[in-house]
Amino acid sequence: MPSRILRFACQAWFASWVAALVIPIRVLGSFIHSLPIRKANAERLYSSICGYAFKLCILVCPWIQISWKPTIGAKKGRHVMDIINEKKGPVICFMNHTSFIDSLIASVVMAGSGKEFRFLMTAGLFGIPLWGEMCRLLGHFPVHSYTNKKGSIGDPLGNSNHDDFSIDKKKQADETKRMEEYVARGGNLLVFPEGTINRQIRKRQPLTSLQPFRFGSFSFGMKHKMHSIGIAACGCHIVWPWKAIIGGLPGKISLVAIDLGNLGNASDKKEASVKAHDTLERESVALFSEIKEVETGPSFSSVFGIILLITWVVILLPLITLSLAITLIISVFLGVTSALRLCLKLSTS
Repeated sequence: MPSRILRFACQAWFASWVAALVIPIRVLGSFIHSLPIRKANAERLYSSICGYAFKLCILVCPWIQISWKPTIGAKKGRHVMDIINEKKGPVICFMNHTSFIDSLIASVVMAGSGKEFRFLMTAGLFGIPLWGEMCRLLGHFPVHSYTNKKGSIGDPLGNSNHDDFSIDKKKQADETKRMEEYVARGGNLLVFPEGTINRQIRKRQPLTSLQPFRFGSFSFGMKHKMHSIGIAACGCHIVWPWKAIIGGLPGKISLVAIDLGNLGNASDKKEASVKAHDTLERESVALFSEIKEVETGPSFSSVFGIILLITWVVILLPLITLSLAITLIISVFLGVTSALRLCLKLSTS
């Protein structure tokens, strides 16, 4: 079991890198979108930058390991990225949900695919400072469930009984139209069909089942004949536990992909949902059974934690200061640019 010093050191290190990268990247997103390029191209460029920035957050934490197991339903030696890249039509990926770090890990994974991916995320997450703005600039799609209602699946923190799958269709109509335009130009989607973090994980219980899947994404996938890929992830809940303020703890994240076939061949959205659910559930439970005895990840000593804290003070604090300075410069530049544009507009009117 990692010591408290080590846990704090790992979390401080991870949080510092996230802050040092996310804050300027958020401002960079506004700058990219202010350039005279198409919105779709701005989102594509920004998505690529964010993906590699998130990847750096993981690389600088060597105690967080990510490994892929052989892809199920594919020829031996074929990686899931090979399957995604060879598909000419749009792809939709379904991933189980066990931690707040799932979106970051998915961004890292999809950055290596070479294809453009957007996520479907509960609308409540778009209200989180910095993160919510980044999601908008990345072009991710909010899912407007009925929130502030007991049992609502729309609760971003997962405080629901998962009985209410109802969507605010009026609010969702515009997002659905935007999704259709995005997929029509060759875009791909990643969905967490459970909607919230798994209840068993929240209760610190062994994972024995996944929560029911929403039908909406399957209906959309059938309509647009999207090829479906399942991604079972295990270990994210160790790296960023439920109710922890920040992640970055030692742990191994295991991933396995399942080729679920083309949703255009499915005859019913419920049938497609149940097939994906059962397959993803089987693989997820199998992954969790492998790590039930090693839930703390790699073992480190308290000495390593102290060294890490010293390094954090010497290297990362100056880096964060530099990051904030760059952010301030870019913000001032954007403000001056906007003011000049407004002056020019007023002078010509």
